Amino acid sequence: MKYLRLMVLLFCTIFCSCEHLEKMGNSTKFSYSYNAKVIKVIDGDTIKIKVFDKIINLSLYGVDAPEIGQEFSFKSRNYLQGLVYNKEIIVEPVEIENNKKDLIAKIYFIKENSDSDLEKGEYINKKIIYNGYAWHDQKIARYDKKLRNAQQHAQHNNFGLWDSKTIPIKPEIFRQEYNQKL
Repeated sequence: MKYLRLMVLLFCTIFCSCEHLEKMGNSTKFSYSYNAKVIKVIDGDTIKIKVFDKIINLSLYGVDAPEIGQEFSFKSRNYLQGLVYNKEIIVEPVEIENNKKDLIAKIYFIKENSDSDLEKGEYINKKIIYNGYAWHDQKIARYDKKLRNAQQHAQHNNFGLWDSKTIPIKPEIFRQEYNQKL
């Protein structure tokens, strides 16, 4: 954890001015973006990226995908893998929480036919929710209207998770039930 925080802070110090960092309680907030290559998809809301020969775990901001072992988890993971695996993306860090090892970030496709490789294309976090492969995580991204509207769209059109005849169980509830069994 200390290594990851040091690396991100070093990166920011070298490539960004300090005005891009803001310490808030148990997390560090950011206001910059950079390119990275997706080298692994762990599940429907977690990936590994490579930045300057460093490997970083990245949790998708505002996205809560089914947990491994939960119904629809493989479809969610495979959808994300089809979108981003082995591709260059734009990462916009939101925060690093002290109690987690993951960077929390918004990710975007690089805009096609752009003069800049940092021009943002489609918002991938939104696309996952819009197509019904994950929930809008309202604890993390309560005020993100794009994600909230994407989930409403998926529910209204019975996409992905919402196409099931059974009511999908939120990953948050699944994790609580799983931890109680242990």
